[in-house]
Amino acid sequence: MDVNELLQRYAVGKRDFAWADLQGADLAGSNLAQSNFNRANFTGANLKQANLSQANLTKANFSNVDLTGANLTGATCRKANFTGAILAGAILEAVDWTGATLPDGTMFEAIAAAEPETDTPLEDAAVISSEAARKETPELVETLALSTSARPRRTTVKEFQADLPWPSLLLLGVGYCCFGFLIGMHPGAGLAWVIAWLGSIAWLFEESLTWFAPLVGAIAVMAAAGVSVVLLAVCGVVTFTLLVMLKFLGWSWRAAVKDSLWVGAIGAVAITTASWLFADNEGTGAILVSGKFPFAILLLLGVSGAGLGAVAWGQMLGTGYSRKQTAWTFGGTTALGLLGGCLLALPLRG
Repeated sequence: MDVNELLQRYAVGKRDFAWADLQGADLAGSNLAQSNFNRANFTGANLKQANLSQANLTKANFSNVDLTGANLTGATCRKANFTGAILAGAILEAVDWTGATLPDGTMFEAIAAAEPETDTPLEDAAVISSEAARKETPELVETLALSTSARPRRTTVKEFQADLPWPSLLLLGVGYCCFGFLIGMHPGAGLAWVIAWLGSIAWLFEESLTWFAPLVGAIAVMAAAGVSVVLLAVCGVVTFTLLVMLKFLGWSWRAAVKDSLWVGAIGAVAITTASWLFADNEGTGAILVSGKFPFAILLLLGVSGAGLGAVAWGQMLGTGYSRKQTAWTFGGTTALGLLGGCLLALPLRG
Protein backbone atom coordinates (compact mmCIF):
# COMPACT_ATOMS: atom_id res chain seq x y z
CA MET A 1 0.00 0.00 0.00
CA ASP A 2 1.42 3.39 -0.98
CA VAL A 3 0.83 6.76 0.70
CA ASN A 4 -1.71 8.02 -1.85
CA GLU A 5 -3.83 4.89 -1.57
CA LEU A 6 -3.75 5.09 2.23
CA LEU A 7 -4.81 8.74 2.36
CA GLN A 8 -7.51 8.22 -0.27
CA ARG A 9 -9.02 5.35 1.71
CA TYR A 10 -8.88 7.38 4.90
CA ALA A 11 -10.58 10.33 3.17
CA VAL A 12 -13.58 8.18 2.21
CA GLY A 13 -13.99 6.84 5.73
CA LYS A 14 -11.86 3.70 5.72
CA ARG A 15 -10.04 3.10 8.99
CA ASP A 16 -8.85 -0.51 8.84
CA PHE A 17 -5.23 -0.70 7.63
CA ALA A 18 -4.11 -3.81 9.51
CA TRP A 19 -0.87 -5.37 8.18
CA ALA A 20 -0.28 -2.35 5.90
CA ASP A 21 3.25 -2.17 4.52
CA LEU A 22 4.27 1.50 4.79
CA GLN A 23 8.00 1.09 5.13
CA GLY A 24 9.79 4.35 4.35
CA ALA A 25 6.50 6.18 3.65
CA ASP A 26 6.36 9.97 3.97
CA LEU A 27 3.28 10.66 6.09
CA ALA A 28 4.45 13.88 7.72
CA GLY A 29 1.50 15.95 8.90
CA SER A 30 -1.06 13.33 7.89
CA ASN A 31 -4.30 12.88 9.82
CA LEU A 32 -4.74 9.18 10.59
CA ALA A 33 -6.65 9.46 13.86
CA GLN A 34 -8.67 6.44 15.05
CA SER A 35 -7.16 4.16 12.39
CA ASN A 36 -6.42 0.48 12.86
CA PHE A 37 -2.75 -0.16 12.10
CA ASN A 38 -2.54 -3.52 13.84
CA ARG A 39 0.76 -5.18 12.78
CA ALA A 40 1.44 -2.46 10.21
CA ASN A 41 5.06 -1.87 9.14
CA PHE A 42 6.22 1.77 9.36
CA THR A 43 9.97 1.03 9.45
CA GLY A 44 11.95 4.13 8.52
CA ALA A 45 8.81 6.19 7.78
CA ASN A 46 8.45 9.94 8.28
CA LEU A 47 5.56 10.64 10.68
CA LYS A 48 6.52 14.13 11.83
CA GLN A 49 3.48 16.01 13.15
CA ALA A 50 1.22 13.11 12.13
CA ASN A 51 -2.05 12.64 13.99
CA LEU A 52 -2.32 9.08 15.32
CA SER A 53 -4.59 9.87 18.26
CA GLN A 54 -6.87 7.02 19.35
CA ALA A 55 -5.18 4.77 16.76
CA ASN A 56 -4.74 1.03 17.24
CA LEU A 57 -1.00 0.47 16.82
CA THR A 58 -0.88 -2.99 18.38
CA LYS A 59 2.23 -4.91 17.27
CA ALA A 60 3.03 -2.24 14.67
CA ASN A 61 6.68 -1.77 13.70
CA PHE A 62 7.94 1.81 14.21
CA SER A 63 11.65 0.99 14.03
CA ASN A 64 13.69 4.10 13.16
CA VAL A 65 10.52 6.13 12.52
CA ASP A 66 10.61 9.91 12.95
CA LEU A 67 7.64 10.76 15.20
CA THR A 68 8.78 14.28 16.06
CA GLY A 69 5.76 16.27 17.24
CA ALA A 70 3.35 13.44 16.38
CA ASN A 71 0.08 13.16 18.30
CA LEU A 72 -0.38 9.71 19.86
CA THR A 73 -2.97 10.75 22.45
CA GLY A 74 -4.93 7.70 23.57
CA ALA A 75 -3.17 5.41 21.10
CA THR A 76 -2.90 1.68 21.81
CA CYS A 77 0.73 0.68 21.35
CA ARG A 78 0.58 -2.80 22.85
CA LYS A 79 3.63 -4.87 21.81
CA ALA A 80 4.57 -2.23 19.21
CA ASN A 81 8.24 -1.87 18.30
CA PHE A 82 9.65 1.67 18.65
CA THR A 83 13.32 0.69 18.53
CA GLY A 84 15.34 3.67 17.30
CA ALA A 85 12.25 5.85 16.89
CA ILE A 86 12.45 9.62 17.44
CA LEU A 87 9.77 10.84 19.87
CA ALA A 88 10.99 14.38 20.50
CA GLY A 89 8.00 16.64 21.11
CA ALA A 90 5.51 13.84 20.56
CA ILE A 91 2.20 14.03 22.44
CA LEU A 92 2.04 10.80 24.42
CA GLU A 93 -0.88 11.37 26.74
CA ALA A 94 -2.78 8.25 27.88
CA VAL A 95 -0.80 5.94 25.55
CA ASP A 96 -1.06 2.22 26.29
CA TRP A 97 2.56 1.02 26.22
CA THR A 98 1.88 -2.52 27.43
CA GLY A 99 4.58 -4.83 26.07
CA ALA A 100 5.94 -2.16 23.72
CA THR A 101 9.63 -1.99 22.86
CA LEU A 102 10.84 1.57 23.49
CA PRO A 103 13.46 3.56 21.52
CA ASP A 104 16.39 2.29 23.58
CA GLY A 105 15.37 -1.35 23.07
CA THR A 106 13.93 -1.92 26.53
CA MET A 107 10.41 -3.26 26.98
CA PHE A 108 7.71 -1.38 28.84
CA GLU A 109 5.55 -3.43 31.16
CA ALA A 110 2.38 -1.83 32.43
CA ILE A 111 1.84 -1.85 36.18
CA ALA A 112 -1.60 -3.15 37.15
CA ALA A 113 -1.88 -0.81 40.13
CA ALA A 114 0.43 1.60 41.90
CA GLU A 115 1.82 0.32 45.17
CA PRO A 116 0.62 2.41 48.18
CA GLU A 117 4.16 3.08 49.30
CA THR A 118 5.43 4.04 45.87
CA ASP A 119 6.50 7.65 45.67
CA THR A 120 5.69 7.97 41.98
CA PRO A 121 2.12 6.95 41.09
CA LEU A 122 1.29 4.98 37.97
CA GLU A 123 0.00 8.04 36.20
CA ASP A 124 3.38 9.75 36.50
CA ALA A 125 5.16 6.73 35.01
CA ALA A 126 2.75 5.70 32.27
CA VAL A 127 1.09 8.95 31.19
CA ILE A 128 3.05 11.84 29.74
CA SER A 129 1.25 15.14 29.42
CA SER A 130 1.33 16.93 26.09
CA GLU A 131 3.04 19.96 27.64
CA ALA A 132 5.84 17.86 29.11
CA ALA A 133 6.21 15.85 25.93
CA ARG A 134 6.84 18.98 23.89
CA LYS A 135 9.52 20.17 26.29
CA GLU A 136 11.35 16.93 26.89
CA THR A 137 13.62 14.93 24.61
CA PRO A 138 13.50 11.21 23.73
CA GLU A 139 15.46 10.52 26.92
CA LEU A 140 12.13 10.93 28.75
CA VAL A 141 10.86 7.74 27.16
CA GLU A 142 14.08 5.91 28.05
CA THR A 143 13.73 7.07 31.66
CA LEU A 144 10.14 5.85 31.65
CA ALA A 145 11.23 2.38 30.60
CA LEU A 146 14.08 2.17 33.06
CA SER A 147 11.99 3.40 35.97
CA THR A 148 9.53 0.53 35.55
CA SER A 149 12.26 -2.14 35.32
CA ALA A 150 10.79 -3.20 31.98
CA ARG A 151 13.51 -5.56 30.86
CA PRO A 152 12.59 -9.15 31.74
CA ARG A 153 14.63 -10.54 34.62
CA ARG A 154 15.14 -14.27 34.17
CA THR A 155 18.30 -14.99 36.09
CA THR A 156 17.81 -18.73 36.65
CA VAL A 157 17.11 -21.66 34.37
CA LYS A 158 13.80 -22.27 36.14
CA GLU A 159 12.66 -18.67 35.57
CA PHE A 160 13.71 -18.83 31.94
CA GLN A 161 11.84 -22.06 31.26
CA ALA A 162 8.70 -21.05 33.14
CA ASP A 163 6.91 -19.27 30.29
CA LEU A 164 8.44 -20.91 27.25
CA PRO A 165 5.85 -21.91 24.59
CA TRP A 166 6.87 -25.57 24.67
CA PRO A 167 4.23 -26.91 22.23
CA SER A 168 5.23 -24.38 19.55
CA LEU A 169 8.95 -24.95 20.11
CA LEU A 170 8.41 -28.72 19.91
CA LEU A 171 6.58 -28.39 16.59
CA LEU A 172 9.32 -26.08 15.34
CA GLY A 173 12.04 -28.55 16.31
CA VAL A 174 10.23 -31.50 14.71
CA GLY A 175 9.67 -29.55 11.51
CA TYR A 176 13.35 -28.68 11.20
CA CYS A 177 14.34 -32.21 12.16
CA CYS A 178 12.42 -33.38 9.07
CA PHE A 179 14.22 -30.78 6.95
CA GLY A 180 17.56 -31.85 8.43
CA PHE A 181 16.88 -35.51 7.68
CA LEU A 182 15.96 -34.80 4.06
CA ILE A 183 18.98 -32.54 3.52
CA GLY A 184 21.22 -35.06 5.28
CA MET A 185 20.16 -37.78 2.85
CA HIS A 186 21.94 -35.83 0.10
CA PRO A 187 25.70 -35.46 0.76
CA GLY A 188 27.44 -32.27 -0.27
CA ALA A 189 24.50 -29.99 0.46
CA GLY A 190 26.41 -27.51 2.64
CA LEU A 191 24.64 -24.42 1.30
CA ALA A 192 21.24 -26.00 1.92
CA TRP A 193 21.92 -26.11 5.67
CA VAL A 194 22.73 -22.41 5.71
CA ILE A 195 19.61 -21.52 3.69
CA ALA A 196 17.33 -23.57 5.94
CA TRP A 197 18.66 -22.06 9.17
CA LEU A 198 18.80 -18.44 7.97
CA GLY A 199 15.23 -18.73 6.71
CA SER A 200 14.13 -19.72 10.21
CA ILE A 201 15.32 -16.44 11.74
CA ALA A 202 14.18 -14.11 8.95
CA TRP A 203 11.59 -12.67 11.37
CA LEU A 204 14.44 -10.78 13.04
CA PHE A 205 14.50 -8.51 9.99
CA GLU A 206 10.75 -8.25 9.40
CA GLU A 207 7.83 -9.90 11.19
CA SER A 208 5.92 -10.83 8.03
CA LEU A 209 8.88 -12.96 6.87
CA THR A 210 7.93 -15.46 9.60
CA TRP A 211 5.66 -17.25 7.14
CA PHE A 212 8.53 -17.74 4.69
CA ALA A 213 10.41 -19.92 7.22
CA PRO A 214 8.74 -23.26 6.38
CA LEU A 215 8.92 -22.54 2.65
CA VAL A 216 12.61 -21.61 2.78
CA GLY A 217 13.29 -24.84 4.69
CA ALA A 218 11.47 -26.83 2.00
CA ILE A 219 13.34 -25.01 -0.76
CA ALA A 220 16.62 -25.87 0.98
CA VAL A 221 15.59 -29.53 0.85
CA MET A 222 14.73 -29.20 -2.84
CA ALA A 223 18.09 -27.54 -3.53
CA ALA A 224 19.89 -30.44 -1.83
CA ALA A 225 17.88 -33.01 -3.81
CA GLY A 226 18.25 -31.15 -7.10
CA VAL A 227 15.67 -28.87 -8.69
CA SER A 228 14.48 -29.62 -12.20
CA VAL A 229 14.60 -26.98 -14.92
CA VAL A 230 10.90 -27.53 -15.63
CA LEU A 231 10.00 -26.80 -12.02
CA LEU A 232 12.06 -23.60 -12.02
CA ALA A 233 10.47 -22.50 -15.29
CA VAL A 234 6.90 -23.12 -14.15
CA CYS A 235 7.34 -21.42 -10.79
CA GLY A 236 9.24 -18.56 -12.38
CA VAL A 237 6.40 -17.89 -14.82
CA VAL A 238 3.80 -18.02 -12.01
CA THR A 239 5.83 -15.65 -9.84
CA PHE A 240 6.45 -13.15 -12.65
CA THR A 241 2.83 -13.22 -13.80
CA LEU A 242 1.54 -12.57 -10.30
CA LEU A 243 4.07 -9.77 -9.82
CA VAL A 244 2.86 -8.01 -12.95
CA MET A 245 -0.78 -8.40 -11.91
CA LEU A 246 -0.18 -7.02 -8.42
CA LYS A 247 1.73 -4.02 -9.77
CA PHE A 248 -1.09 -3.41 -12.23
CA LEU A 249 -3.48 -3.36 -9.27
CA GLY A 250 -1.38 -0.66 -7.61
CA TRP A 251 0.57 -2.68 -5.05
CA SER A 252 3.95 -1.38 -3.89
CA TRP A 253 7.03 -3.11 -5.30
CA ARG A 254 7.94 -4.47 -1.88
CA ALA A 255 4.52 -6.00 -1.22
CA ALA A 256 4.15 -7.30 -4.78
CA VAL A 257 7.56 -9.01 -4.81
CA LYS A 258 7.04 -10.53 -1.35
CA ASP A 259 3.60 -11.98 -2.14
CA SER A 260 4.65 -13.18 -5.59
CA LEU A 261 7.61 -15.05 -4.15
CA TRP A 262 5.34 -16.50 -1.47
CA VAL A 263 2.93 -17.93 -4.04
CA GLY A 264 5.77 -19.14 -6.27
CA ALA A 265 7.43 -20.93 -3.35
CA ILE A 266 4.16 -22.63 -2.38
CA GLY A 267 3.80 -23.81 -5.97
CA ALA A 268 7.34 -25.19 -6.01
CA VAL A 269 6.81 -27.11 -2.78
CA ALA A 270 3.46 -28.49 -3.96
CA ILE A 271 4.87 -29.68 -7.30
CA THR A 272 7.91 -31.26 -5.64
CA THR A 273 5.75 -33.04 -3.07
CA ALA A 274 3.46 -34.37 -5.80
CA SER A 275 6.42 -35.56 -7.90
CA TRP A 276 7.86 -37.37 -4.89
CA LEU A 277 4.55 -38.82 -3.83
CA PHE A 278 3.41 -40.22 -7.15
CA ALA A 279 5.21 -41.64 -10.15
CA ASP A 280 4.40 -43.26 -13.49
CA ASN A 281 5.03 -46.97 -13.03
CA GLU A 282 7.62 -47.65 -15.75
CA GLY A 283 5.64 -45.97 -18.47
CA THR A 284 2.46 -47.98 -17.94
CA GLY A 285 0.49 -44.88 -17.09
CA ALA A 286 -0.45 -46.24 -13.66
CA ILE A 287 -0.02 -43.60 -10.99
CA LEU A 288 1.38 -45.34 -7.93
CA VAL A 289 3.15 -44.37 -4.75
CA SER A 290 6.76 -43.80 -5.73
CA GLY A 291 9.99 -44.82 -4.07
CA LYS A 292 10.23 -41.32 -2.59
CA PHE A 293 6.93 -41.64 -0.75
CA PRO A 294 8.55 -41.26 2.73
CA PHE A 295 10.42 -38.18 1.49
CA ALA A 296 7.16 -36.55 0.42
CA ILE A 297 5.56 -37.23 3.81
CA LEU A 298 8.60 -35.88 5.65
CA LEU A 299 8.58 -32.74 3.50
CA LEU A 300 4.92 -32.13 4.35
CA LEU A 301 5.62 -32.76 8.04
CA GLY A 302 8.54 -30.37 7.90
CA VAL A 303 6.50 -27.59 6.34
CA SER A 304 3.59 -28.16 8.73
CA GLY A 305 5.73 -28.35 11.87
CA ALA A 306 7.88 -25.34 10.97
CA GLY A 307 4.80 -23.32 9.99
CA LEU A 308 2.86 -24.06 13.17
CA GLY A 309 5.93 -23.61 15.37
CA ALA A 310 7.03 -20.35 13.75
CA VAL A 311 4.70 -18.41 16.05
CA ALA A 312 6.94 -19.31 19.01
CA TRP A 313 8.99 -16.12 18.76
CA GLY A 314 5.87 -13.96 18.95
CA GLN A 315 4.63 -15.92 21.95
CA MET A 316 7.96 -15.43 23.71
CA LEU A 317 8.04 -11.69 23.13
CA GLY A 318 4.42 -11.49 24.22
CA THR A 319 5.19 -13.14 27.57
CA GLY A 320 8.08 -10.84 28.40
CA TYR A 321 11.21 -12.46 26.97
CA SER A 322 13.72 -10.04 25.52
CA ARG A 323 14.40 -10.03 21.80
CA LYS A 324 17.88 -11.45 22.41
CA GLN A 325 16.52 -14.30 24.55
CA THR A 326 13.89 -15.03 21.92
CA ALA A 327 16.38 -15.03 19.05
CA TRP A 328 18.75 -17.43 20.82
CA THR A 329 15.93 -19.79 21.82
CA PHE A 330 14.27 -19.80 18.41
CA GLY A 331 17.51 -20.07 16.43
CA GLY A 332 18.84 -22.73 18.79
CA THR A 333 15.69 -24.82 18.42
CA THR A 334 15.88 -24.80 14.62
CA ALA A 335 19.62 -25.51 14.68
CA LEU A 336 19.14 -28.48 17.02
CA GLY A 337 16.32 -29.74 14.81
CA LEU A 338 18.51 -29.63 11.71
CA LEU A 339 21.37 -31.31 13.56
CA GLY A 340 19.10 -34.06 14.89
CA GLY A 341 17.75 -34.76 11.42
CA CYS A 342 21.27 -34.91 10.01
CA LEU A 343 22.35 -37.42 12.66
CA LEU A 344 19.31 -39.59 11.92
CA ALA A 345 20.14 -39.56 8.21
CA LEU A 346 23.80 -40.53 8.55
CA PRO A 347 23.25 -44.30 8.98
CA LEU A 348 20.71 -44.42 6.15
CA ARG A 349 22.20 -42.49 3.26
CA GLY A 350 24.15 -44.35 0.66
